[in-house]
Amino acid sequence: MGAHRTDQVIIDFGNQFPAYREFGNEAISEIINEKKLGIYKISIAHLPKQKQKWLLRRLKHILDSNYHCYSLTKSAIDNALSLFSEFVSEHNCKGNIRNTINDLLILSTAIDREKKFLTNDNLLSRFAAEYYKAPVHKDDDQLLIDFSEKQVKRRENRESKGYINNGWSYALRNNRAFPKA
Repeated sequence: MGAHRTDQVIIDFGNQFPAYREFGNEAISEIINEKKLGIYKISIAHLPKQKQKWLLRRLKHILDSNYHCYSLTKSAIDNALSLFSEFVSEHNCKGNIRNTINDLLILSTAIDREKKFLTNDNLLSRFAAEYYKAPVHKDDDQLLIDFSEKQVKRRENRESKGYINNGWSYALRNNRAFPKA
């Protein structure tokens, strides 16, 4: 699914952080939710055979496990940008900033879709538990925050430590039917 054909989410952080691009958000959701293995095979056909086999094994595991994939919504992206602003005012990002952004997009999607959020990431779990007043269940190294149990209350934003997101924006490209909420 070439970048010129598939859907894209592009987040611009001005000159504070590198731009973030996510390709195939809607396409992958549709492939997983509708079990469209054939379309996936076509989309990875340009890759080396070993890579194709590895990717197919991973997708088959997801499909066999009956996971559901939620695509990003505008409100989830808006919320993720707020979360990111708050996060960077208190914590350092992971070595690859993309991983931090991905974590916060997943967290904001769980909130937006009123789903459960399960993580092994200690810093992310502490941040999410502090930031949102939602039922939290701890089990060994995992933390489960259930955003479906009751109305989630967000803490008041603290003053930023110089991270001003007024210049931050996002764009959606080639989105067929971008979910509204």
